[in-house]
Amino acid sequence: MKSLFTFSFAALFAVSAFGQSADHSACGTTIEDQLIFRDRLRENKAAIANGTLPVSDRSGATTYVPVHFHLVGDAAGNGKHKERFV
Repeated sequence: MKSLFTFSFAALFAVSAFGQSADHSACGTTIEDQLIFRDRLRENKAAIANGTLPVSDRSGATTYVPVHFHLVGDAAGNGKHKERFV
């Protein structure tokens, strides 16, 4: 029991000490990227407030978006969504 406690404490310390990023990056972005995103966000908010936000392409063309379904279940098929074809 004592060794389990010691191991848990050491693991918790290692994660807290070495798991944090020192460069304050979030999701692989640098601070410069975050500042660009912040500026663009402010510009978009101002454009929405003024009603001047550019409208995206509304040509009426069909846009196809690839969709992948991942069905997870056991070997007997339990837990999966039932497939229905209409």
